[in-house]
Amino acid sequence: MRTLHLTFEEATEICKALGNDQRMKIARVLSEGPKNVNDLAEILDTPFSTTSLNVKKLEDSGLITTEMVPGRGSQKVSYKRYDRIIIDLVEEKEFIYDEIVDCYIKLDNNEKSEYWLDQKMRYLVE
Repeated sequence: MRTLHLTFEEATEICKALGNDQRMKIARVLSEGPKNVNDLAEILDTPFSTTSLNVKKLEDSGLITTEMVPGRGSQKVSYKRYDRIIIDLVEEKEFIYDEIVDCYIKLDNNEKSEYWLDQKMRYLVE
């Protein structure tokens, strides 16, 4: 599964691209497999020109990829790039070991909780 992980600041353009019902529907249809603009327009029952503009907006935002594929002549086929998008609304703070003097956690299973805490602290420092 391909995930796009964004900070709050990075998410603006992606949210604009997905802030339209037709573009959301295009993203959903492309989750089923690659399609050309004619197929998308027919599936969504929208004009070709509207569908083409919406595909371009999704392409410009980096959410989909469109490439020329040989066939009956050449046709542009669009593919999804990501299966899910995660936006961090809260900025993570850097955690520094030196600020901890003593830290004890008392849970039912001390061994696992201490290991989890140690792993979480390493992740936040890296």
